[in-house]
Amino acid sequence: MNEEGRITKLYYDKSKLVSCAVDLGWDDDFAIIFFQMSGNSVNIIDCHSDNNKTLSYWADYIKSKPYKYDLLLFHVQLRIF
Repeated sequence: MNEEGRITKLYYDKSKLVSCAVDLGWDDDFAIIFFQMSGNSVNIIDCHSDNNKTLSYWADYIKSKPYKYDLLLFHVQLRIF
């Protein structure tokens, strides 16, 4: 992708809303990707992952960002113990 020029440095556009894609994890990583749509492009502007953190940690983390949010997308896989 880099050779094709599809990877570049992007900046947060304050005039556009930010969406989040979230992969919930506990033992494995909980990952969140912050992105903005620009025409047909998806511009990833930020990301973070960690494990063994509570939902309140993640809520505070999301609120600490300067973004105005549009959408949160979640990926959840249930485990039966």
